[in-house]
Amino acid sequence: RFAVDFKIGSSDSEIAFHFNPRFENGGYVVCNTKQKGWWGTEERTMMNPFHMGKPFEIRILVESAMFQVTVNGAAFYQYVHRVPFHRVDNISVTGAVELTHISFQFLQDARAVSVQRMQFYPSLSGSPESKEWKPKPLPSSRQPDLSALSPLTPTHCHSDLPI
Repeated sequence: RFAVDFKIGSSDSEIAFHFNPRFENGGYVVCNTKQKGWWGTEERTMMNPFHMGKPFEIRILVESAMFQVTVNGAAFYQYVHRVPFHRVDNISVTGAVELTHISFQFLQDARAVSVQRMQFYPSLSGSPESKEWKPKPLPSSRQPDLSALSPLTPTHCHSDLPI
């Protein structure tokens, strides 16, 4: 199991978008939002395009109304915002997964996050590894300044995962 969380602040009490593939019971993906420490209504899809031990690419496009998730180039899930997306200032990747690349792009006033070539490994220790990035705030203009996204600074790193 692993998760990609678009967080508000660095604690786990505010998560705008929780994307959590699970491999038990034939595999499924859970999406949700956590506000003031409480989870909202869980959304599940009983499809799981991820396979243990196989690399994959996730792209998450942040649009004004929703997060759009593609996996290995194929549309996978749309998650309607439950909190204003502009409040997101942290991205956390947790679980038994090897992260090899992350990038941020602007696409016509939307923020796209590409988490590429991730590898899922069963956790041997039972404790999740994690990486967390804190991008600089988005510019408020309609023509964003791409330099505002660089450099990305990790706010928390587990030593087993390279930056």
